[in-house]
This record gives sequence, C-alpha cells and structure tokens, in this order.
Amino acid sequence: MRNTSLVRYVVIILTILPGLCGCDSPTKDANSVDAPAASPDGSDSTNANTDSSPSSSAGDSAEGNSKPDKAPSSTTAAGNQPPGDVDEVIDISFDDIELLIQEDIVFRPQMLTARAKELDGKRVRINGFMLPDTKIRNISQFVLLKNLECKFGPGGRADHLLNVMMLDDRAVNFREDAISIEGQIVLNPFNGPDGNTWSIYDFKCTKVEKYRPRR
Repeated sequence: MRNTSLVRYVVIILTILPGLCGCDSPTKDANSVDAPAASPDGSDSTNANTDSSPSSSAGDSAEGNSKPDKAPSSTTAAGNQPPGDVDEVIDISFDDIELLIQEDIVFRPQMLTARAKELDGKRVRINGFMLPDTKIRNISQFVLLKNLECKFGPGGRADHLLNVMMLDDRAVNFREDAISIEGQIVLNPFNGPDGNTWSIYDFKCTKVEKYRPRR
C-alpha cells in the first residue's frame, strides 16, 4: 500500500515539474498573446495588440501595397495617355472606306462599316487617280478614283471615289499618274440626277503630291 502511494506521488511530481522549471510551452505563449494587459483607458485591447503583431502587419502591408500598386498603374496608363495629335495624318487606302454598297444604288446608313465611321472627320492621306475633266489647270475641285477603271455616276460604286475640294484657294493641275492627297475625309453622301448615290465622301484637301507608298 505504501509503495502504491509512493508511485502516485512520484507521478504527480513528474507532471508538474516542467511548469515549476519555467519551460517555454505553447500554452504559455498562446496565453500571452490572447490575454494581453488591459489598456490604460480600461477598454479591451485584444484586437489592437493582435492586429499590431509583426506577422499581421506584414501581411496587411503586403496586401495593401500590392493592390494599389497595380490598379493605379493601369488607371494611370489609360487615364493619363496624351490625347491624339489633332494634326496627325493617317495613311489609308480605298479598302479602308469601302462600304456594303453596290453600283447604282441609294446609300443607307446601315451600309457604313465601323472603319468608315472611325475615319469620319479624320485627317488622312490616300492615293488615287484624278478623274479626267475638260479643265486641266487651276483645278479647285475634282474626283479622285480608286483606279482608272472606276466610274463616277451610273455604273460606278460611290465608295470607290472621293469628291475632293481644295482648301484656302489652292488649285492643282491635272495629272495622269497616281497622286497622293492629304486632308480631312467627311461622310457626305451625294445623289446624282438618276436618284442613286454617286459619292459617299467629301475630301477637304490641303496637299496634293506625287504618289507615295503607304507607310
């Protein structure tokens, strides 16, 4: 009986001995964080101390910094882009302004393509051929054709030509070879005497020069 009591006593001593020796145990560390001292104003400071722990602060800082760094950079790139130069000249061809239209037909707005709408009012440069006329010098208005097979009027496609008007009292002489013109292209359908649309675009021209390949 005495031996049994002695064994129980030894077991109890071995159980409480680590606590008496001050070992660092997980239970002690957890309690030191979860049960902090009260704040001077008497309020519970558990949340404040937990949020200010190094691991929490580092995580919050990393998360807080990563998101703003990406969003503003994207917004800045889109929002602070310099506006397009109003004098910028776009090189185009007649393919850019082709519509869903055939010969000898009346133009309808639904025939416009997205590209044609995009170019309306823009400054462009385009190559083509002057439509021969009775006047060969000091020409202030002429028709520019996509090629020499194109027609202006019956049998022709209205989107294969431009109604060119020289600006600022400028004038040009007739040229048989291909030319390059520069100016503002404007949607302004014109119907001929037969009731069909003969041209789709006006071209307010500021420069006429020899043919130059597209850039």
